[in-house]
Amino acid sequence: METEKKHIIKFVWVNTCRFLLATLFIFSGFVKAVDPLGSFYKIQDYLAAFGIISWFPTYLPLLFAIILSSAEFCVGVFLFFGVRRKIASTLALLLMSVMTPLTLYLALANPVSDCGCFGNGRDGDRDAPALEKINQMEQNNAQQFTLPQMPTQKGTVITISREHGSGGKLIGQLLADKLGIPCYYKEMVAVAAKESGLAKEFISNINADENAVMKDLYLSTEIVQNAITAQDKAIRKIADSGSCVIVGRSANYVLQEYPNAIHVFIYAPKDFRIKRVMETYGDSPEKAESNIRRADSARANYYKNISGNTWGERHNYDLLIDSSVGIEKCASAIGEFIGKRQNQ
Repeated sequence: METEKKHIIKFVWVNTCRFLLATLFIFSGFVKAVDPLGSFYKIQDYLAAFGIISWFPTYLPLLFAIILSSAEFCVGVFLFFGVRRKIASTLALLLMSVMTPLTLYLALANPVSDCGCFGNGRDGDRDAPALEKINQMEQNNAQQFTLPQMPTQKGTVITISREHGSGGKLIGQLLADKLGIPCYYKEMVAVAAKESGLAKEFISNINADENAVMKDLYLSTEIVQNAITAQDKAIRKIADSGSCVIVGRSANYVLQEYPNAIHVFIYAPKDFRIKRVMETYGDSPEKAESNIRRADSARANYYKNISGNTWGERHNYDLLIDSSVGIEKCASAIGEFIGKRQNQ
């Protein structure tokens, strides 16, 4: 009788633990599968933190993210229904033997801000309020924006390309103030949306920080090509309206045939950019570095796709300038360069 009672207790305990572990694996695998790019980014964060990101091709972290989510989900289902118990138990043990020490190391050393055990979706939720505050004024201005019917002022059109965190947008705005001309950023999206009938959010996101493996396929779709065409037309229309500063959107390539256009690329050391991103978005150093890598990669992929050229390559620009000398000094230096070009 005592033996049978112990057997029942053991049976209940073992199966309770099995169901709990199975549920954990199913949930973890499902969350990762819902957002494979989030897992891809988190794996990139791990590789960057350990200094080995350059060892692997771009597609490998994405492939691993897909395999990991599939493996966790399948192991969870097998454990829950008691299918292939030995194989499922062995795979669960292998996964836990890797992830548990890794999670412990992250908790102690904190090389990455979030372990990503259940995907990377929370990061977007955390960043959303800050991003919303930063972009609210720009979005309001863009919604109310209309181009002048006649050229405002004949003269030079300056395009600003920039690394993420270099302060290029602010430099463009300061430069425009110094020259007494308008500065366009979000407004291009509003014009493109009005001309094409596509949503502003859709056009705004065509060069968002998605990974390079998916980007070429995404950019080749018809609707995205229509958005790119509408955006290019908006950039030309803005340039034709008079002297101005245009920030981003690969405007240097779009206006490469414009004789009165001056193309500027703004860069800065990584430490300087990390500090600016931390101050602007409230990110941790690890998160700031990750966002810089993603944003720069997205811009480079987009530029390569539409132009066939290398983003940041010096031959594609008239002036390259390091913004770490100071935002105000940088804007003044660009203004002096433009003055000299105009007097030639």
